Amino acid sequence: MTSLYKLYGWEVRGYPQKVYDVVLFNNKVDMLTTRWNELHPYITQFVLLETNSTFTSIPKPHYFVINREKFDLIEPRLTYGTISVQFRKGENSFIEKACQQLVFDHLLRIVGIEDGDLLIMSGVDEILSAHIIDLLRWCDGPPSVIHLNLNNYVTTRKSLSYKSIQSTKSQT
Repeated sequence: MTSLYKLYGWEVRGYPQKVYDVVLFNNKVDMLTTRWNELHPYITQFVLLETNSTFTSIPKPHYFVINREKFDLIEPRLTYGTISVQFRKGENSFIEKACQQLVFDHLLRIVGIEDGDLLIMSGVDEILSAHIIDLLRWCDGPPSVIHLNLNNYVTTRKSLSYKSIQSTKSQT
């Protein structure tokens, strides 16, 4: 692994970073199972937000609550929240996204995320390979934003490669 860190100009940390996996959940229970089975050895805290409607504003049940017993493996490290806002079809989706982001921010404060911790935010079916998370949590010196190509994900059919990690500078 040391050679991989040197390849990117990083150093190996003395201890792993905390890793938070944040997901907006709709209804893909099987994908969530796959995701958490892949990632659970490397994740400090799982953060899941579920809405009471689909992305197209159709009301739906809370599928995670219905299937929660399937996720006993990660229960001690799970922070779960719901958002029950009924948006009308055709309403500005940016308002809905802003409400979701406020709830995510609240959940992240609850779990105690700190500067320097690793935050993974992606769709439930965008599953990073466990070895990539392990690589990132032990590295010291990466930029604050990293772009990962599809072949760093479990859900791609391409072969795995460490050559596809790209640093991205973020202006805030």
